[in-house]
Amino acid sequence: VLELDWIPISDDNEKVERVLITVNDVTELRGLQAAAARKDEELRIISEILGPSERDWAKFSSNGQALLARNHEQLLILRAGGDSMDVLKKIFIHTHTLKGNARSLGLRRMNQVIHENEQYFADCIRKGALNLDADSLEKKLDDIELAFYEYQKIAQQKLGRNVSKFDSVNVPREPVSQMYDYLKAQADHSVNHILREIRSSLFVSVRELFSQIFKEMQPLAAELGKLPPEFQLELPDLWVDRPTEELFRNCLVHLLSNSFDHGLQSARSRKLRGLSAQGSISISAEIRGPHIQFVFEDDGHGLNLRKLSDMGQQRGLLSAREASDSQKIANLIFNPDLSTAREVSDLSGRGIGMTAVKHALESVNGRIEVRLNGDRKVEDG
Repeated sequence: VLELDWIPISDDNEKVERVLITVNDVTELRGLQAAAARKDEELRIISEILGPSERDWAKFSSNGQALLARNHEQLLILRAGGDSMDVLKKIFIHTHTLKGNARSLGLRRMNQVIHENEQYFADCIRKGALNLDADSLEKKLDDIELAFYEYQKIAQQKLGRNVSKFDSVNVPREPVSQMYDYLKAQADHSVNHILREIRSSLFVSVRELFSQIFKEMQPLAAELGKLPPEFQLELPDLWVDRPTEELFRNCLVHLLSNSFDHGLQSARSRKLRGLSAQGSISISAEIRGPHIQFVFEDDGHGLNLRKLSDMGQQRGLLSAREASDSQKIANLIFNPDLSTAREVSDLSGRGIGMTAVKHALESVNGRIEVRLNGDRKVEDG
């Protein structure tokens, strides 16, 4: 690499008589500067990885690998002639979920890379997925994977974080599960300590999981200029297996992001309305036979039904008759073709989060619905 520099040489009348040109070989210097920049970037990534505990990092890693694998499954479906819009929306949901999880752990660079490549998916969906190019789509997915696995490589090689040791037991799960059920049926207090050990290997406490996710998400409130809200849990003693843990984590990250961004107001706005500066988010649960019903609430300003109604009509998602149906309007938040966000950034989302929650729950025969407080009218806003 050569670097040119020049200096004009003038006479007494300031007329340029000649130009002195110097040529320097800066190959080594540029190499050192590039190496220093890479080292600085690596140190920033290391500092981000050190934020979450090893166990939380392992959960994020295994969850992320599963989401990326689902994206490639959709890419194969597209290449085999599958519905391009359906493929694109599913990839968008998986990618947005990965971004939310990365953001919750403070993985800023990964979050930014995913956000930038997400724009391609959003643009394609807006155009109706017309002439969707599988190769271009694969390139975007590769860019996201490159960022994800760069973090994984640094975590393993520089910090010795081994994902597998937190994600498995040394014997097949089914016999251990059968042993747990047998010992539990004996109702013998002498084996309680054994039951607790087996349970912690097979299952995850929902209370601990939700508390941990909320703790991880608190910095997002500050970045959005809001006080971290109070978090209230009213849960029975619930324990879930690892796949369900992944489901709950993905859903709760989106729900919390939505409340932080769109539901809860800033401290100043809340005080003007006579509310406490700090908002509140509560989750309660009730076991109903083989099902569990969760209720997620925040004390923010709620849905703007008038705005949702106007946007729904503009985009052909509501008929004139439906435009006054408060419940139908509220359910638009699950529609991927509608977003009420004025600005899109790596903090304020694209309006796909609630769609991702609905998609995830329906994949396991669950469902989600909006319940309006009181007799909400569209004209109330």
